[in-house]
Amino acid sequence: MFKRCSQEDMKYIPSWLLKKNYEQEFDPKVILSYIAAQSTDKKVMHRDMNMLVKLGIERGNNLEKMAIKSSPELKLELQRLRIKYKLVSKAKSSKSALTLSRVYESVPMLTCLYLKNEAKNPIVPFGRMETICKNYPRVMMTSAFAYLIPNKESEYFLLLKKAHLLHQYEFFATISQKSDLNSSYDVENEFISKIYVKTQAAINGSHVQYEDQIKFLKENDLIIEEVENEITVTEAVLEAVKLWDEKERQLELDLKLSGMDPDDYSTWC
Repeated sequence: MFKRCSQEDMKYIPSWLLKKNYEQEFDPKVILSYIAAQSTDKKVMHRDMNMLVKLGIERGNNLEKMAIKSSPELKLELQRLRIKYKLVSKAKSSKSALTLSRVYESVPMLTCLYLKNEAKNPIVPFGRMETICKNYPRVMMTSAFAYLIPNKESEYFLLLKKAHLLHQYEFFATISQKSDLNSSYDVENEFISKIYVKTQAAINGSHVQYEDQIKFLKENDLIIEEVENEITVTEAVLEAVKLWDEKERQLELDLKLSGMDPDDYSTWC
């Protein structure tokens, strides 16, 4: 059993962490409906979906850059998918635009299992995450995992989120090409803010049923139900949580050293 937060554990954290309503940038169900409407053959649709997930996880969203670095065969396949599904590199302000990341976030179980069983070169290399956190769960190494975290007021929910944020920090640092995120409190705070908001929005607006979330988490050794209705997380998750907590403590220290007004912040644990 995990200890409850004590007074000593409380941290000064920006008030955006206490927001209750985080707006999703898109609706996964709309994305899935659109994809289904483009294919009358389910086998073709599933094959396309697998390819879209693979491209998104290992190549990112930039379709133009991807085409330049692809083989002639892959270029043709990419062009076919772009035309068929009207794929774009950036959604901008559109909630209906299809990017590869929106596609793979719409099928979180497929995406997470691809990372676990098939992926070779994810954006954050497996070796780097292993260096950061030994035995970090591969199914967590995608923003799609947030849709598999139950939106419940429980301790294991918070621990899963913290463990996932450890990877998301590395992911967004990689795609943002930030070499020294700790150079200033303001930069670090804004960066973590964006990661947190995106993750919480996915958790709040998940289209995955609670029962399916629990089943997936158990089958992939992330949670254990020792007795009925008492769920805890596994050691691999706890190790990632410890590292994320260290990052939060550093953020708290930076806040205190910055001399910013504590009234602009709220306590959160």
